[in-house]
Amino acid sequence: MEIIPVIDLKGGQAVHAKLGLRDQYRPLRTPLCPDGDPFTYVTALLSLFPFRTIYVADLNALMGKGSNLDLIQQMIMSFGQTEFWVDQGLDMLTHQDTDQQTWIAVLGSESLPESGLETLLPGKESNVLSLDFSEHGILGPEQIIENEYLWPERTIIMSLACVGGPSGPDWNRLDSFRRNWPQRDFFAAGGVRDAKDLGRLSSSGFAGALVATALHRGDITAPLIARFMTD
Repeated sequence: MEIIPVIDLKGGQAVHAKLGLRDQYRPLRTPLCPDGDPFTYVTALLSLFPFRTIYVADLNALMGKGSNLDLIQQMIMSFGQTEFWVDQGLDMLTHQDTDQQTWIAVLGSESLPESGLETLLPGKESNVLSLDFSEHGILGPEQIIENEYLWPERTIIMSLACVGGPSGPDWNRLDSFRRNWPQRDFFAAGGVRDAKDLGRLSSSGFAGALVATALHRGDITAPLIARFMTD
């Protein structure tokens, strides 16, 4: 099972995501990132463990308040051995034909239009789909849940209300996806806290887990990561 650290960018800084309340996110002040600097953070992550993949969410782009595109491109060039999954809404798709660096576009359901999914998603197997959920249900067009054929090979189940919180993942939702689509490569995101959560995800057949707060708190350590990444 792959463990993927998350970087949330807002106003050029790495911020602490909590419960999906993006307007309230503040720059990170943790041992891994004491000053909110994204480059310091990535360096610390790769010193902790040689992660193959890092997930980057451009909150400004997702909120319609500018973007961190230049910063993201600098990060991609500076850490060329790492694959970056980048969620910038639909904006990042426009750079796929010209940007030769190592990155993967994340298509979040919250950014997808109500129509035109058939032209956006099929044929994008190199990308990742994020099915984004609030506590009330899917964010974005509901038909995306009803049409599995639209999903690329790798799909994230993102529970935004659980992000950075103490209650853990939304197990009812995660278990439902594994039960209904057992052949799919799902990645769990939102609320993954510790070894127990990672163990349950692994035994349930998840392909990976996105983590952030647990890394900053030291609840998910390098030996623990190595255990799951090499089993």
